[in-house]
Amino acid sequence: MAWPVIAAITTTILAFMPLYYVEGKMGKFIAIMPFVVIATLIGSLFEGLFILPAHLGHRKHSDPNSPVQIWSKKVRHTIETKIESFINTFYVPVFHKSLVYRYATIALIIFTLMCTKGLISGGHIDVVLSPESDGMFLVTNVEFPEGTSFSITREAIKKLEKSAIAVNEKYGKYGKNGYVIEGIYSETGNKGGAGHVGKVRLTLVQPEDRDLPSKDLLNFWRQETPEIHNALKVSFASQGGMSVSVSDMEVLVSGKNFDSLNAANFELQKKLADFDGVYDIESDYKPGKRELNVHLTQQGMIMGITLQALASQLRQGFFGTEVVKLQRGRESINVEVRFSKEERANLGDLYKTLIRTPAGHEVPFDTVAYVKMKRGLSEIKRRDGKRRIRVICAVDYAVTTPKKLQKMLKRKVVPLMSKQYPDVEFSFKGANEEQDKSMNSLSIAFMSALMGIYVVLSVIFRSYAQPLLIMAAIPFGIVGAVFGHYFMGFPLSMLSVFGIVALSGVVVNDSLVMIERINENINEKMTVWEAVQQAGPRRFRPIIITSITTIAGLLPLLAEKSLQAQSLKPMAVSLSAGLIFATFLTLFGIPCMYLMLNDIRRVIYWIRSGDWPSREVANGNSIH
Repeated sequence: MAWPVIAAITTTILAFMPLYYVEGKMGKFIAIMPFVVIATLIGSLFEGLFILPAHLGHRKHSDPNSPVQIWSKKVRHTIETKIESFINTFYVPVFHKSLVYRYATIALIIFTLMCTKGLISGGHIDVVLSPESDGMFLVTNVEFPEGTSFSITREAIKKLEKSAIAVNEKYGKYGKNGYVIEGIYSETGNKGGAGHVGKVRLTLVQPEDRDLPSKDLLNFWRQETPEIHNALKVSFASQGGMSVSVSDMEVLVSGKNFDSLNAANFELQKKLADFDGVYDIESDYKPGKRELNVHLTQQGMIMGITLQALASQLRQGFFGTEVVKLQRGRESINVEVRFSKEERANLGDLYKTLIRTPAGHEVPFDTVAYVKMKRGLSEIKRRDGKRRIRVICAVDYAVTTPKKLQKMLKRKVVPLMSKQYPDVEFSFKGANEEQDKSMNSLSIAFMSALMGIYVVLSVIFRSYAQPLLIMAAIPFGIVGAVFGHYFMGFPLSMLSVFGIVALSGVVVNDSLVMIERINENINEKMTVWEAVQQAGPRRFRPIIITSITTIAGLLPLLAEKSLQAQSLKPMAVSLSAGLIFATFLTLFGIPCMYLMLNDIRRVIYWIRSGDWPSREVANGNSIH
């Protein structure tokens, strides 16, 4: 019996290994889990093969007539009687009917698989990168154009603080201690000391000490905050949760013509604002400080003045020019000459400046040049040699998802804007890109793991067909996982997929036990039909107990409300719900598939020889 145990542990280890090869931020988030699980499985294998037999051997030295032993025998006998009664009364009749109508049973299983596909394709269950997690902090960032005075930024900060206090007063009753916000912290200026940016950070009470999630509190704060005029950006975010920090939707707008690019940027933001459930729309295009652009007049050009000469004279007058360097001991002193402070105090002083022509004459500034005031650029960003602007937004998962929003943008918005701005390109990033990156790497690793599982099972069973029967439980475990998310109201996330991948190793173990029992029955000289009929009732108890104990171990995690447990709940739902469905599949579907495989062998034998064989003849020597 050692080889089935080794096979069960090995297949489970192989099922968890793909989680180590997941790329992207989700890969970093989950990377430690396969190490812990694999180390635990190896330890359990050692315990099961070497330590557990020694523990069971102590039973020989116990007194069978002791009160404890007598009481335990009575309890065990009562439980075994109830289980046997359930098996004979409920399971066996249904099991025998399923064998007789095996093709109807298999068709029903395939039908549930198709329904699962319909749930996902029809959008009845949302697909996201990571589920929303209750946060510990709410953060609002406000940004004004460069050059904005500190007092304006401070007024905006005060508005945000007042609205946060209002939220705490209005919704404090949902906290166990009469408040939901523990602290309000604000700051103005970033690391460089810029006075045009500010931040307000709210510290919330622990999630288990309040009845409102951070998402609702964030929306209330947003609603209570009055409009902040002239702000380039006012973004609200929840932080401190277990969700992966990735923008819900990110669109890169790129092109060579900056005017078209900027126009497309503002147009896209307007289009996004028309969608329900989309908020905090912003771009990374930031206007710089106000600049004076000097241009030569026709008269100035006639006089022979160039822009370079004009700029040089203006710089010397307003910023100064070095005329002499004095040496005093070991130190040198630079002497610069420029206009006095009164002569360079305002814009009118610029027009009073006298400009020297190449002929040596001095003429007023406004004779040779004129000035246009405009905002400059604070930074220039490029991608693949083209200017680009990034537009990001947040998505309310109760209304829509990033994947749905991206589909609508590609179908309704991008085609129209591409016609309007033919030299502008649109590409999508954010949560969808991270999800695709993780899924692609996981798919490759999972296929490799399935091949490894098949090789291990082929070696153990010395068959090429039976491992396929055992592995047939894997896709149907997905059915249970998807329906579990649907009925419990969870969206399918990458963590759910990780749970489904891990589930594949668990459900294989139940199928392995069933097929192993059928093979043992055949080796005991039973007919194929008798071997299958006897295998179900004889393996009902270990399969049910394995599933119940596994699900029971996951129930505390599903019931936990702490912040740390929220990120693992989708995995727990995939494992528990998938295992429930896979258990029924193992008890009813796997035996039916075994008989179907035997029917196929009989047909092949009939085609080759012309004689209709018995089930035993069709099996040949493939069973060991």
